[in-house]
Amino acid sequence: VCGDRRGQLCVYGWGQICVYGWGQLCVYGRGQLCVYGRGQICVYGRGQICVYGRGQLCVYGWGQICVYGWGQLCVYGRGQLCVYGRGQICVYGRGQLCVYGRGQICVYGRGQLCRYGCSCRCRYGCMYRPSCFVGVFCALLI
Repeated sequence: VCGDRRGQLCVYGWGQICVYGWGQLCVYGRGQLCVYGRGQICVYGRGQICVYGRGQLCVYGWGQICVYGWGQLCVYGRGQLCVYGRGQICVYGRGQLCVYGRGQICVYGRGQLCRYGCSCRCRYGCMYRPSCFVGVFCALLI
């Protein structure tokens, strides 16, 4: 787990997870997930999914895709991807990644990382050590 002043969070396990600044999320593993800014979503794997702005959806490959309202995206295949509202992201596969609201990050895999706002609570066999801290990273996300 690594962090810096700009708000960069990296978790290394089954997949590499990086969070940058206000809303950029990148997950690198067997499937690559990138979220940029307020509403741009790109998923690269066996099926390529790109969502730009409020309502533009492009799908390449396999999988079932449903788009609801302003920003809700659901993808069902070998890996399940759900995006709700303005900032909630859930990825279900071998490793589970959940991002809630402005600053809450939960990663489920061999090691679990939990962050809640500017305070951190770890549970369910979480990786302790640097995974729980209060600092500039949280302030930048909020």
